[in-house]
Amino acid sequence: PLAEADLKIVSDALQGALVDLVDLSLVAKQIHWNVIGPRFRSVHLQLDDVVDSARTHMDEVAERASTLGVSP
Repeated sequence: PLAEADLKIVSDALQGALVDLVDLSLVAKQIHWNVIGPRFRSVHLQLDDVVDSARTHMDEVAERASTLGVSP
């Protein structure tokens, strides 16, 4: 088990990472919906990969926090 001070540090870091990942997935999806131009298809597909990766990591970070007894 982590000491209370260490748990606070870890939980703050996990929460910060989770917020950043949620933000990344939303921004990438917004760009995905609005991309235009000659490279539309390749950028569109790459943004899908970014969103999928962010969502996967969001789940991992939230589960890690939950395992430590911290509500994500």
